[in-house]
Order: sequence, then C-alpha cells, then structure tokens
Amino acid sequence: MLISPKKAVKLTALVLLCSIIITGLSLLYLNFRSRSENRTETVRFVFFDVGQGDASLIENGSGFCLIDCGPEASEERLCTALSAHGVTEISLLFLTHTDSDHSGGADRILRKFKVSTLYLPAAGSESTDISDIKRAARESGTDIRYVCAGDYFTLGNAEISVLSPFSVPSGDENSDSLILRVSYGTTSALYMGDADTAAEKRLLEQYSASFLLCDILKVGHHGSDTSSSESLLEAAKPRFAVISCGLANSYGHPHPLILHRLRSVGAEILSTDLYGETVLESDGLNVTKK
Repeated sequence: MLISPKKAVKLTALVLLCSIIITGLSLLYLNFRSRSENRTETVRFVFFDVGQGDASLIENGSGFCLIDCGPEASEERLCTALSAHGVTEISLLFLTHTDSDHSGGADRILRKFKVSTLYLPAAGSESTDISDIKRAARESGTDIRYVCAGDYFTLGNAEISVLSPFSVPSGDENSDSLILRVSYGTTSALYMGDADTAAEKRLLEQYSASFLLCDILKVGHHGSDTSSSESLLEAAKPRFAVISCGLANSYGHPHPLILHRLRSVGAEILSTDLYGETVLESDGLNVTKK
C-alpha cells in the first residue's frame, strides 16, 4: 500500500517524537537508578562527649572523617570512643582552629590512629602553639594541608565543602574558624567551629539561604551568645541542633538566649552535657536520631 508524502511526513514525525519520549524516559530512569545506588550507604554523624570541647565523627562505608579532637584532658576518652566505632584509620582530620578545647587531643589521635591528612584553616593566626601536633603528624606520616572557602572533599558519597574562612583573614581566630558543610543525598549538616556572628554575616553574604538550609547544625562556639545569630538560624532552620559543652561549665554554655533562638526555628536541641554522645544517621533522604 502506497503512503502519500503528507502521511509519510506525519509518520516520520510521530516515530521521531516516540523516540525522543523513550530516550527521555530512559535517561530519567538511569538518573533515578544512579541516585538510588549512590544512597545505598548511610552516613552517621557522631558528636562525642569530650567535656568542654569539640570532637565530631562522620562515618560511612568508605571511611572516617574527624572534626576536632577535644581538650587534652579528654584525649583517652576520645580514643576509646573512636575505637568503639571501629576506627583504626582516619581519612580526613579537620581542626576548625587551634584553641586547645578543639585541638588538645590531636597529637594523641595522630599517634594512635593512622591519619591520612590533617587539615588546618589557611586564614588567621594560631593562638595556641600546635608544634606538638605538627610534629606528631610528620612523625606519623600524615600530610598537613591548609584549606579555605572553596576547597572540597569526598568521603564515599558524602561531600564536604569548606565554606569559611575566606582568603583574607579577619584577625580573630574564632572568626576564622573552619566552617564545613557536609551533604549526602538531599540531607546536609553545618559545622560552625567557634565562628562568631561576624563570620556568620560573611557566610550569609556569600551563600544563599537555600544552600545554608540544613538538617543538622553543629552549633557554633558551644552555644555561646557570640555565635548563632538570628539571621543564620533563620537561614539554616536546622531540624537538629547539637551543642558540645561540659556539664555546669564555667562559661555558662549554652547561653539561654541561644537555646531560645534554636527553639524558635523549630530545632531539636541535643547537648552533650545532658545527652552524652549523640548519633544522627542519614540515608540520603532523611536524618534520624539513633
């Protein structure tokens, strides 16, 4: 049967349209499948009880990332806790800044565990002498790198972005703390170090509120009123707010004003002085408390 030229054109167009639709559906399926496969592992966010200090672990099937090492007085407690989580090697060790309540246990960690790379903030000064930490790193074969905003790392399917400090130091070590964003699937966590409200202001000027939106906020400076501005919390709107501080500490952390601000944005507050070690888990879509 002969087909008229007009019908032939229509038939060709229909076949082409069907091919485009099938190709589009195939690409959507492959993209969905790829995203599903990328979420086969879970990521755990562990916040250790190290007294008046900071130490947090990110773990998945690909390895471990440690953020801060607590004070020297808690170094054995931290080593025990890390071993309990199956840690023998640490891929990435970040010190948000050199204050002793964040860096005091670092030399012990570097000597006890195999650490691939130690990361320090590139901007700002080191208010605490960390020559022992650098020596421990060198003697243990650990690389030392200085990082700032724009640096980016991966731990399996988890992505770790350095949001601050920027290349020009502010002159204040707390303000120049490393601020890290950890994302996995559609979930994310912000680690604020001891960053103050001035650092938060720079953060809000540099990044969109939607980018700073997070499931987990590691509250800045142990819940001090020098951090956690209303503007930052309105942008971040965390589901969980974790505060690391010592029970009945002499600094009055966490400050009642900060607790009020966190509750005002709907955050569930988890403080190590009351809850001890805190574990949150992400499957790439949702974060749950363990």
